[in-house]
Amino acid sequence: MLVAGLTSFAACLGTGSLVVRLVGLRWPAPFLQIAAVLLGLHLQSLAVQALAMAHAATPAALIGLWIAMVVLGACGIVGLWRSRPPRELPDIPPIALALLAVVAAIGLAAAVVPSTKIDEVYYVIPFAGRLIADHGLMAYRQPVEAAVLVQMTYAAGAAPLQALGFPGAVNVVSWALGLSLVWFGWRLLREQGTTGPLPYVIVAAVAVGAYPLGFHVTAGSHALGDLSLAGAVVGLAFAARLIAANGPLPYAALMSLLSWSAASAKLSLLPVSVACLALAAVPAWHAASGRRLFLVLALGWAWLLFGAPIAVWDWLHTGSPFGPVLADLLGSTFFAPGAFAEYAARTRDNDWKFDGPFLLDNGAALAGLVWLAVAGLFLSSGWPAAFRWMAAALLLGQAILLAALLPGHVRFLGGLPAGLAICCALRPPDWLERPRRGVLAFVFLLVVPWLAGQVVYGAQFVPQALGLEDGTAFLRRHIALFDDFRRLDSLLPRDAVLIAPGMRAASAYAPRPMLFDPADLPNDRPAFLLTVSGSETPEGIAVGTEVYANPIARLSIGRRWWVPALEGDLRVYSVRRGTSLR
Repeated sequence: MLVAGLTSFAACLGTGSLVVRLVGLRWPAPFLQIAAVLLGLHLQSLAVQALAMAHAATPAALIGLWIAMVVLGACGIVGLWRSRPPRELPDIPPIALALLAVVAAIGLAAAVVPSTKIDEVYYVIPFAGRLIADHGLMAYRQPVEAAVLVQMTYAAGAAPLQALGFPGAVNVVSWALGLSLVWFGWRLLREQGTTGPLPYVIVAAVAVGAYPLGFHVTAGSHALGDLSLAGAVVGLAFAARLIAANGPLPYAALMSLLSWSAASAKLSLLPVSVACLALAAVPAWHAASGRRLFLVLALGWAWLLFGAPIAVWDWLHTGSPFGPVLADLLGSTFFAPGAFAEYAARTRDNDWKFDGPFLLDNGAALAGLVWLAVAGLFLSSGWPAAFRWMAAALLLGQAILLAALLPGHVRFLGGLPAGLAICCALRPPDWLERPRRGVLAFVFLLVVPWLAGQVVYGAQFVPQALGLEDGTAFLRRHIALFDDFRRLDSLLPRDAVLIAPGMRAASAYAPRPMLFDPADLPNDRPAFLLTVSGSETPEGIAVGTEVYANPIARLSIGRRWWVPALEGDLRVYSVRRGTSLR
């Protein structure tokens, strides 16, 4: 799994570098390397989408695509090495290296074990599996999150790894993307000749906290969104320098790629991504003079090339370019009326609870040093006031969006705190530069508690990562209904499907394809309904005979061992044919 994931990451880096070189772009380091990785990921995803839209996404075709990416990537990396051979290692303070080493080791342990985070096993990994099983792209109504196909492009790009038999290898790719963000900041510090440990520690602190481990090292696109949005923020900070060095068109093309990457990671990052692109357009427009038509194309190329195909496909098949998000407004009848509004309201009600778990999740989301650096940026005279006001507006706008529409979790701020912290490290205020001799105290007070929490949280993955724990025992500890799924595997027909309306089940480990909306059931396959604790039979389904029952099924487990597992009554019934709606 580790080899497959790192090979995929390198293939994307190399392929993106090759394309950038062929096009003739001369983005400066480290923007070049970050942009190359993002470009490679999107090109791979676009190729998967093309195969899926043509219903040619067979395992053989996807494996062939992966091999092609590896070959192109190898050529690109060789060219990158020759054109920009690595210089001597930067003089990074040992304390910053130590912080990153601990985070990287714990994160790698979480990356190489089987996926257990509920979002990933509920809809992210199953999305790629469903694409392979269908040999193409089909519109499903549920889960709501996966029905928004624009934000599932990262998951689509992971389909070749799943075809290879390594569905969890995308966790390793996400782990590498998270480390790339730290490398990006350190490389910027090195390019400008920064000395002293504190700036490097600030950037390292970006990777310290429960949030990076709990969400970055997963099959989801969190790490992609954070890297992209942080890069876009830094790109805004260096707008004048980048335009002077490379011209307005390459700068616009870079910001287009970074902003699209952030928007594609999570639809909740769409407004701030558009805002970053609009802000980047202002200095580029003034510098473009007579080439403004080309500037418009440069600003929009990534959105058109990578975003338009899936949005148009979604619009044609569901009546909305963003799945259920705009379905009601556009008059789509594919999704249930108010489906997304109901989901959003339910999520807000569940998450906006100022209890212990809420405060713990958000308090441990990022190291305190990151938030100090964010505050330091706004107070730093090293950056123009215009940029500081711009940065404050972006952060405030996303925070308002978070409070009004989204679950109350810091992760929905995306890479904004990371990007602002990096900017602060590059030009810190005087009062933050003073404690040179007190760096250890800063680290201890504002980093170490978060680091300790990450070590404690990540310890659960280490035995499995080192081969000291049986894989079945690991999954039994972390996956709800795991034993029930194993028993059902021997009871159900091979061509059956499962329907579990209203459940957040680990469908990646289900013995048969699992659907969540009765309207998505195929008419030509036997179906079986899962109910828990006497839940009502959903409308559109006629129940047949009971085929399985477990009154003490483990319905909810998760990776937080301090939260007691929820047990309940699981019943499985056959579904009488002629009742499905698809």
